[in-house]
Amino acid sequence: MDKPFSARLLSANAVANIGDSKPVGELNQFRRKSAVVEHFLYLEKLYLLTQEYLGLNLPLTDSLRAAEADLWSIAHAVRT
Repeated sequence: MDKPFSARLLSANAVANIGDSKPVGELNQFRRKSAVVEHFLYLEKLYLLTQEYLGLNLPLTDSLRAAEADLWSIAHAVRT
């Protein structure tokens, strides 16, 4: 035998997975939907944070600005 049995099984599984792969169009559609969901979640977080700042009796514009700053700092802290 030139290959161990486990290597032959892996090769067979790899070939089977190629046939099951999704078309590129479906993958792109999934990515677009994910971006929409992420954007919705951002707006949802922005709304909730703005409500918190409004609860502290800040004016709407200041509450919105503070919420945006919080979300920006959180996003950049995660990336670095």
